[in-house]
Amino acid sequence: MGGGPDDDKMSTDSQVKQRPYPGPEKTRDSLLAKLTVKPWIESIPQGIVFTNALVVDPATSTLLEGLQTVVVKDGKIESIRRGESDTSKDRYGFQIVDLKGTYICPGLIDCHVHVTAVPGVKTMAEAVRIPEEVIHYRSSYVLKEMLLRGFTTVRDTGGATKPLAIAISEGLILGPRLIQCGKAISQTGGHGDFSPGFSGGSGTGCCGGHSASLGRVADGVPQVLKATREELKAGADGSDLLISMHALQTEEFTVRAEVLPSPAILKHCTTNAAQMLRMEGKIGIIRAGAFADLLILNANPLEDVTVLDRPEEHLLAVMKEGRVAMSLVAGLAKHEKL
Repeated sequence: MGGGPDDDKMSTDSQVKQRPYPGPEKTRDSLLAKLTVKPWIESIPQGIVFTNALVVDPATSTLLEGLQTVVVKDGKIESIRRGESDTSKDRYGFQIVDLKGTYICPGLIDCHVHVTAVPGVKTMAEAVRIPEEVIHYRSSYVLKEMLLRGFTTVRDTGGATKPLAIAISEGLILGPRLIQCGKAISQTGGHGDFSPGFSGGSGTGCCGGHSASLGRVADGVPQVLKATREELKAGADGSDLLISMHALQTEEFTVRAEVLPSPAILKHCTTNAAQMLRMEGKIGIIRAGAFADLLILNANPLEDVTVLDRPEEHLLAVMKEGRVAMSLVAGLAKHEKL
């Protein structure tokens, strides 16, 4: 026999007790990753196997002998083997890219940049009056262009901050790995003093002042020590190209090539720079265990380093920590979120 109205009411009440709020009983799997504390942090990139590559070794100023197979896994270089190893997808489970005799070079390192000295003005006097919020937006353009020129690590010697470096490392901003030193510290009237030049001073007070972008003023040993401690406290990693001149970053290769051999210049922006940053074995080299910061070139920079000054002609792909930032190589797609 069918139940009466009271039975229907009891059934409804039971359902309400089991589900105290409306909506689906379970969150969709596709949304779970976006409910984490930092949903913008990506998963580990897919592994890639590069075959038939000519590998540049700046430390020895030579190419590794013969064509090489380079395996990239978890954002690092897993192995380098001579010849075309067994690269079947069944074995590796990775994407396979045949480089057909093009060159793999370590990502470039620039140890003196100012990413907050942004374009959009004609002089530094104008630059230091740019609102800080505008500087943040424009520095994202500067950083992206540096990476697309082949610089996978840069050291900012005045202006960049720890939050900016973290934003890059977490994937919020596209750019090279950023080693930053906080604000440049300068005496009154020095290279980091951007206050107006008039009698009576700028009114910033006895303990110095800040510009919106690059520097801060400190006079005398106590103030300098205090300023240094404050920058270290804010996350500085260690104790120039400005405004629109950033676009000429690679021109230094051509300038140096007038007086130095190509292998020495390439070593300056890879091996030597990695030593300076105390990151030997991690950057500036193609070796098992190093970060997969790679450039793919159609010419050998050991023979002519000025090819790095013409990325529009010779730079075929840029990879940083296993993620492809740009690519003209068949079968090597740019990372989907970049």
